[in-house]
Amino acid sequence: MRTLLARVAPILVCALALCAAGSAGATGTRASSARAAHALSAARAAFAPHANGRDATLALRDLAEYRHELSSGDARRASALLARPGLTDQVWCTVVCLHWDSKGPDAPPPRDANGNGRPDWVETTMAVLQEVWQKEIVEFGFRPPKSDLAVPDHGPDGRLDVYLKDIANDVLGYCAPEPFTQTFDSSGYCVLDNDYSLAQVGPPSYGGKVELELTVAHEFFHAVQFGYDFTDDTWLLEGTAVWMEDEVYNSINEGYAYLLDSPLVHPEVPVDYYTPGKLYQYGAWIFWRFFEELLSPPSKPRDPSVIRRVWEFADASPGAPDLYSLSAADAVAREHGSSLGAAFATFGAVNSAPRSFYQEGAHYPASPLDRTFALSARRRQTGPQQLTLDHLTNRHVAFVPGSGLKETATLAVTLDLPPVTEGSEATLLTFERSGKLEAKPLQLDFGGNASVRVPFGRGAVSKVILVLTNASQRFHCRNRTRLSCEGTPLDDKRRFDYRARVS
Repeated sequence: MRTLLARVAPILVCALALCAAGSAGATGTRASSARAAHALSAARAAFAPHANGRDATLALRDLAEYRHELSSGDARRASALLARPGLTDQVWCTVVCLHWDSKGPDAPPPRDANGNGRPDWVETTMAVLQEVWQKEIVEFGFRPPKSDLAVPDHGPDGRLDVYLKDIANDVLGYCAPEPFTQTFDSSGYCVLDNDYSLAQVGPPSYGGKVELELTVAHEFFHAVQFGYDFTDDTWLLEGTAVWMEDEVYNSINEGYAYLLDSPLVHPEVPVDYYTPGKLYQYGAWIFWRFFEELLSPPSKPRDPSVIRRVWEFADASPGAPDLYSLSAADAVAREHGSSLGAAFATFGAVNSAPRSFYQEGAHYPASPLDRTFALSARRRQTGPQQLTLDHLTNRHVAFVPGSGLKETATLAVTLDLPPVTEGSEATLLTFERSGKLEAKPLQLDFGGNASVRVPFGRGAVSKVILVLTNASQRFHCRNRTRLSCEGTPLDDKRRFDYRARVS
């Protein structure tokens, strides 16, 4: 969902992670019931008056997933929240079916410049829906939203139903899955505002048609996602929905607002992290932008089929692979002769100098440095140092040539990291004063050790950055967390030891 805040059991061995199914019995039942109760509470809060941009789409997604665990009374309350908006007196179907009221508080502005009986805003909304359909379905190749004919209240036919309602005081738009079968691919419906008045949404929102375009690109893609797997990981759902905004409307660049809550600015936060009240799941879009640019062919530097392939591996419809987010991304990386671990290490490295990699990197902030060491003729070594890394994070350490060093000086870096089976990766970036950047992925032995020497002459090198990476994707899955595969990571709080010496 696009929010107003955004302005700004057996052991399962998975392709990437060690996944343990959640334990059965009374404890598991209590945990399930607690999660269902929380989902109901979150959905209620999302639709409370002046909810101030709470996550309605994710709240409804969770409620749809866990509704069956509620008591009969709470299940009825959940069904009421998940239900489609009330009947409207107007509908118009093209690629989707658009519903609106001709009178009342939810009616769009009545202006009808061409006198065809449809308000101008309705025609604008349908034109944007058609434009987004052309991009996401026809050009990018994603599957259309799943038919809703299995839903009792399915509208005129199986096409996606979109409702215009006066909602922008609280949210900019939302979609809800309607899982009426035993599979995890689901149909759904969407709700958009009836005019996106700037006076209502308020700054720094765009308002008007631009607001509509971004909201449709984002929310329609949620409806597309539901047709693959509505239960997949939050960072994949919201991260690729923001990625899609930038893909469809690249010139608007609203995704820049999320970079403050992205792995660029917070490399110490796991890329798959989600907690209510934060925007990290939206900021994760930059990883998907990186992943697309990394794996796209030179002839097409931004190829949306890279992300489409992730969703095809995540697809939970009958007979599909049904991989969760990390496994799906790894499968795509391996199709290109790499792996998710190697890609994530590259992600950490390029984020030290975004303009050197990303097409729009000149507008992206570089990842912050955890520490900076000025090494000179008088201070030639750092001594033993350490940093702690959680799964799917990066940390950055800089070494700067100081006074008294010769032009032929070199920097020796010694690493004692966790074993490579726990996701350890490291990269050295040498920034030359000429503007040249050399990236050197380090070859760790099985135990996570390495020693490497790079140029460090004061007149030739401006700095060297060591990028430490915990690329672990090992999880005990299905523990009802908000991380990948609802799992508990096995390699958090790992100690990364390093030291550097000039000679």
